[in-house]
Amino acid sequence: MILKFTKHAEDMLEERKIDRSQVEAAIQCPDWTETAGNEVWCAFKMVGGKVLRIVVTGREEPFTVITRYYDRRLSPSSFITIRTLRPSPKTHLLEVIVEGKHLVNL
Repeated sequence: MILKFTKHAEDMLEERKIDRSQVEAAIQCPDWTETAGNEVWCAFKMVGGKVLRIVVTGREEPFTVITRYYDRRLSPSSFITIRTLRPSPKTHLLEVIVEGKHLVNL
């Protein structure tokens, strides 16, 4: 994945102690996204009990990371997460997590 970082985003790498690999993972496989404007969107990823928000421009690579931070207004326990799992003989198709607790595999 090709990512560019604004100067502000680069500065925040050090200040907010957020690893580049976490940013890339959030953009490649977000828990959810929101559109914030024509070319601006946010990727959200739950990391270590916190919600990481990445503000990005661009609809295709190279994406430009504007900023990223742990969003204190959002709590991982306040969301229902449904993950589609890769089917195999030993796994289920869906995993449902409610309020941060594993609920059921379907």
